[in-house]
Amino acid sequence: MGLDAVLTPSRKPTTEDYRVEAPIAASGLHVEFWDRMDRLPLAAAEPDLMEPMALANTLLFKKALSIQMDKNICCLQPMRLSAGPGAHSAAGWMTSPRLSVGLESGSRLDLIVALDRLPQTAGLVNSVMDIALAEQTALNLILIGSTSSNALSLFDISVRQKRDSLLRVFTIETGPGISRMDVSVRLEGVNATAELFGLALLGGERSRSYHHIRVDHRAPHTQSRQVYKSVLAGSAQFEYDSLVTVRKEAVHASSDQLNKNLLLSNAARAYARPQLAINTDEVQCHHGATVGQMS
Repeated sequence: MGLDAVLTPSRKPTTEDYRVEAPIAASGLHVEFWDRMDRLPLAAAEPDLMEPMALANTLLFKKALSIQMDKNICCLQPMRLSAGPGAHSAAGWMTSPRLSVGLESGSRLDLIVALDRLPQTAGLVNSVMDIALAEQTALNLILIGSTSSNALSLFDISVRQKRDSLLRVFTIETGPGISRMDVSVRLEGVNATAELFGLALLGGERSRSYHHIRVDHRAPHTQSRQVYKSVLAGSAQFEYDSLVTVRKEAVHASSDQLNKNLLLSNAARAYARPQLAINTDEVQCHHGATVGQMS
């Protein structure tokens, strides 16, 4: 996916990025908007490791949303966010949502990010999320993809996890548009766990979904699990590209990668590339992928 297909001169930046649709009134939960990168509580990912579109978000975002939780805070209801412009935006719109999530030790949050209300006009959502999980925290992140046939959705998610933290990411895509998701997870603390799940139900001529996953095991006894499935009709395409790296110091780490794809037409395509880079012997790592058609 080239930059020339994304950053065209006809794009019209809009300042309407994230909107909090289900605010939570809870002590210890801080929801704020910032207009400068250096004011965000969390630092962005290293610039040399960021994808080009994530760097573009850093340059173009107008208003960043920061969600920070104090120690030992648990929200009993999920927080829901929506991204993108209003329903009547003209064709060629572009928005750059920026989200910073930080959980201090012992806290838990359920977060829903929805793109299912994007306008049907052609446009671009270029979203970046920076997430930091302290010790003994839990974050459930649900991403609902766009249903607009003309919208292009880009997500760049960077996660850093400390000891005994738990991350679960659920991605649901049912729309006919084009989307790409780049997820980078660093398991930096002992017994940190990341579980990534994806489901894509796609059809039509322009349906494209790209998932690029990077999981870096940097501490002992860390665990990661990935399960991505797709059902493709028409000329839909689904790509799963995952690399799990186990460093020398990450002894007794475990990792599973599974991708299953069902093709309902001869024109549908699925591409699976699960990969492992293991630098120590004391690990349990498995990966597998299947692509099949209806008999």
